[in-house]
Amino acid sequence: MLKSKLKNFKQTFVVFLCFMMCLSLFTPVSTFAKCSHKNTTWKTIQKATCKKEGKKIKVCKNCGKSLKTEKIKKTDHLYYLTNYKPTCTTPQFVYHKCKYCGKSYTERVGKPLGHKWSKWKIDTKTLFNKNTKAARICNRCKKVERKNAKDIKK
Repeated sequence: MLKSKLKNFKQTFVVFLCFMMCLSLFTPVSTFAKCSHKNTTWKTIQKATCKKEGKKIKVCKNCGKSLKTEKIKKTDHLYYLTNYKPTCTTPQFVYHKCKYCGKSYTERVGKPLGHKWSKWKIDTKTLFNKNTKAARICNRCKKVERKNAKDIKK
């Protein structure tokens, strides 16, 4: 009986050794060695915005283990700008709108340009009327201004 138990033990041991040898052939050495986690990098999992915090993890480059998780604090607003040129009656405006949360505001820059009037011209249709009219046109916005000819200062 002792011989049969010894024979069973030897067979089991041989199978175990064969299994371990096969396992060692197909498994990288780094799996069996303990990793020191000295070669690490930070990876951003969730980018931070003005609305919410982000998240990053510290990962070992050798074994891929996640070592530490940290929050990334909220960022400032990321504004896109739209520029509106000044006109004769309105100043230049810059419209700011946040890409993430939609917060917006308008900034006034400078003053209106003012009209750039042409010279007064007599309206020939009213030339022989009691109230002769004159007109001038803004070269920028094409606004027309009309007055009695006698009210125009020369």
